[in-house]
Amino acid sequence: MKESIYTIPLNDLFSEKCGCPLCRLDGMIRKRYTEFIMGPAMMSPEIRIETNKKGFCPEHYRELLKCNNKLSLALMTQTRLETLTDAMDARRPNLKKLKELTSGCYLCEKEEASRKQIYNNILSTFRKERDFRESFSEQEYLCLPHYIKLLEEASVLSKSDRTVFSEAAYTLFMKGEKEVKRKVDHFSFMFDYRNQSEDADWGDAREALLDADVFLNKE
Repeated sequence: MKESIYTIPLNDLFSEKCGCPLCRLDGMIRKRYTEFIMGPAMMSPEIRIETNKKGFCPEHYRELLKCNNKLSLALMTQTRLETLTDAMDARRPNLKKLKELTSGCYLCEKEEASRKQIYNNILSTFRKERDFRESFSEQEYLCLPHYIKLLEEASVLSKSDRTVFSEAAYTLFMKGEKEVKRKVDHFSFMFDYRNQSEDADWGDAREALLDADVFLNKE
């Protein structure tokens, strides 16, 4: 698979064995698009037309605010504001136009398109390559949102291929579910009055609820 701003090689994605691979994918995609939009893309007329029209959702705008190149964001914001102003006519708002201009996010759309492409590559490579199936099965776990997403995307596979993939994905999901449940059970157990001594063994249970948040809600 050719590497570009739009794609991420599967070997890079699945070379690590820590956490959910698709959570890592989200982080990689976001980093690439943030660097892309705050770099040379800012001067592209075609992209500026799109960012003027769609803008950025609050989450992405705040992510861009963390970048060093504030001038890029200022220039994009400047022309975005001009586009919004143009939707006003003699102080009479064009509500339909304003709703159209505030219903999307340039980065959300680009990131989602990249995810869908990579999900398709994952399914295709899983079906064709034994080595990749092994790499997939060696992952630490799949979080709940990404497990559901992969099952949805797997609908394009044949029945037999979908069964094999679904079983592998289920195994990874259950690995995560069992580990998170163990930590949460341990966390709750430590609040029993019999475990209130100073030398009580919390182990890794102190991070149980944070780990549960990542497993259940991370996307």
